[in-house]
Amino acid sequence: MLSALLASAGALPLTISWSAEPTNAQLQPTSEAAIGIDGRPIGMDGRPTKQLVWWLHIPKCGTSFASSAHLYVEDPSHKRACCGPNHKRLPADVSASSLANVVAMFREPKQRAASAYYYLLHMSGHGSRKDKCCTGDWGWDKQTFRPIRKQIRNGASFNATLSGFVGCQTNMVLGYGCMAKPDYHGTRDHPHHIAERAIKRMESFRFVGLESEWLLSICLFNFKMTGARFVTHHQVGFLMPGKGKHTDTKTKSYTKYDVTGYPDDPFDDRLYAAVKERFDKEVAEHGISDDACPFVDSHDAQRRFHLEAIVAPDSDRPAPDDHNSSLVGAEDAWVDAEAVRRFGIKLEDPEGGPGRRAIWQGHPS
Repeated sequence: MLSALLASAGALPLTISWSAEPTNAQLQPTSEAAIGIDGRPIGMDGRPTKQLVWWLHIPKCGTSFASSAHLYVEDPSHKRACCGPNHKRLPADVSASSLANVVAMFREPKQRAASAYYYLLHMSGHGSRKDKCCTGDWGWDKQTFRPIRKQIRNGASFNATLSGFVGCQTNMVLGYGCMAKPDYHGTRDHPHHIAERAIKRMESFRFVGLESEWLLSICLFNFKMTGARFVTHHQVGFLMPGKGKHTDTKTKSYTKYDVTGYPDDPFDDRLYAAVKERFDKEVAEHGISDDACPFVDSHDAQRRFHLEAIVAPDSDRPAPDDHNSSLVGAEDAWVDAEAVRRFGIKLEDPEGGPGRRAIWQGHPS
């Protein structure tokens, strides 16, 4: 997939000129940008007017997408949405205009569930301030999460603790908390009917991406927002050895858990399939590919498209190379070799089969 790009990323210049006649044609806005992406009018500065974003941040589906979402103005209704500063769920009565501003990353349901389980294990240490994580903003009450978190801390398995919490991504799309158990879970409505309601909403979103296709997702997001195909270093996590993921010479990576024995999710499986179908279709339609998505300097992109201020300059991030580059959404950056040993995390190795406790830094093809 992106191996050729990543292998050469360190050699790419960090600054690319945005002149009227750039040497790289891929940086030119496409014809779609002439009328505005999604039919939005273009302002005098050459970018679509009123670039509002409603970031649907689903737990364990790409926290580092904040680096991209925060480049744009927050949709006013997002500020009022429940609950807290993180993981706001999409209101059931959201307006059509705000629905069209929604951007969201999704994740294969069993992988998201495993990530949630191991993260709770990681964050549930005795007497630790970490014990306060993953509470109300995840959508469950104290009477529910406290005993489950205690069980996880004491070594209870996923199936003994979290397997009954299904439909996280569907819940968030329909206006419920990730770990909530809405009334529809106990009705006679077939889960497929509930998922179809979520799918219908998702089809109106401005952007959907996949955690497992992080760079292509970021490139697609940038294209939909600006009309140009690119990825900035600020939008991607570069992790130094010993900080975050264990790395090796394979640079395209994300954590893939061994989910043998995990139950299917009757809601999210259907929703995710529809998200992936839309994503694959848009990637093909908009020419999003390895070669079409160069790395560019964050501040050049900011100036070119009048984006919101970028906090961390590219110079503060290590240049990618075979020894230190791990290009991932930061959800599972804490899963290094020590964490695997300490928490008994089971990761999947495509060469050795499921169940091996080893860090895999490859990417599915």
